[in-house]
Amino acid sequence: MTADPTRATTSEDNLGVTRIFHININCRNLEVSLSFYQRLGFKVLKGPDHIGGRAGDSVQTGLGFPERTHGRGALLRVGEDVDATLVDLIEWTEPATHGDACDDSRHVGVPRIALLTADLHAAVRELKGSGVEFLSDPVETKVLGAGERWVCFKDPDGLVIELFELLGG
Repeated sequence: MTADPTRATTSEDNLGVTRIFHININCRNLEVSLSFYQRLGFKVLKGPDHIGGRAGDSVQTGLGFPERTHGRGALLRVGEDVDATLVDLIEWTEPATHGDACDDSRHVGVPRIALLTADLHAAVRELKGSGVEFLSDPVETKVLGAGERWVCFKDPDGLVIELFELLGG
């Protein structure tokens, strides 16, 4: 049975989904990416650990991989909130992580992730000081309440990261 994406859902049929639990970010070099995300304020909750590697492994089965797959990964979180969305950072080693991050925010899928910051200008200064290149200068929009200020840059593998600050009202 195919779901009808145009059918409106109600609170009675929302499958019990309450939040985004984690997002997976694949990378080419776990140490480089782990260092980058720690610089952004992420803390390692688990890992780095080996993933998969055995025929019939639950990771291989659950992700629908047709062949035996190995990797290394770490589970990350920003802040101390136990309900915060986690990042599952993975470097696939066999077969190796391949392809490129989405290079256009209009592509289907997840072209960027946004991180909330209390002081965008301070964060931008710090990241520029460590060599991070931004896609533009910060911009201001008024989508939520009193408005917001935001800017985008790329992680070591080209994933667009958005820093987002809510403006007071």
